[in-house]
Amino acid sequence: MEAGRFAEGQFEGKEIRIIGSELVENYTVYIIEVKVGNHQWTVKHRYSDFHELHEKLTAEKKIDKNLLPPKKIIGKNSKTFIEKRQKELEAYLQTLLTKFPYAAPKMLSFFLNFHLYEINGITAALAEQLFHKGEQLLLAGEAFCLKP
Repeated sequence: MEAGRFAEGQFEGKEIRIIGSELVENYTVYIIEVKVGNHQWTVKHRYSDFHELHEKLTAEKKIDKNLLPPKKIIGKNSKTFIEKRQKELEAYLQTLLTKFPYAAPKMLSFFLNFHLYEINGITAALAEQLFHKGEQLLLAGEAFCLKP
């Protein structure tokens, strides 16, 4: 099931920007602002999260391996490097959304938290949860409650 399925035209008003970064212990976390229509939220990810996403996308969706900026070990916490990587990672995310204009792959949807904030992502996540746990709920005789 694709968690990031969008009705035609609905995903056109999307914006993804990396609005900043912060140093946590010895690594940098990038702050990603996601806007879909009137909905807006932020997500934080470090480079290794981007790398893990990219590995999955190259394996399952045949994304170009060279699309993600390369790893760097020395000097990775310098201000100049972080600003450059921030721009490159933003371009990476925007390229992914251009490549998948109406149906974001499940791993990208979860990376950007569509399953928590965007109605189609919420519905898809709920459907998947009911698919896996629905029989247990029916057998238990309990009511299923939706919580925002």
